[in-house]
Amino acid sequence: MIKPLDTFLSEIDAAPWPLRSSATDYPADWFIQPHSHNKHQLIYAIQGVMVVHSAMNQWTVPPAAASGCPAGRCTPSAAWAR
Repeated sequence: MIKPLDTFLSEIDAAPWPLRSSATDYPADWFIQPHSHNKHQLIYAIQGVMVVHSAMNQWTVPPAAASGCPAGRCTPSAAWAR
């Protein structure tokens, strides 16, 4: 089950460690609303393609590639396709 975005972000930001990992299997055509993090974010796709948007850019992230976002400096949204 996919956690609500607010819950998921709260758990990440509350973690006392400088680095935290999390795995979620998103269904095809899943969309995550723009949001921000208090910690750096690295998004990695094992399979499928992500399209990550920020205020000024868009990146297509293929499998086995990643997209990063510095803490407090961007509010990404993402969509997944399989």
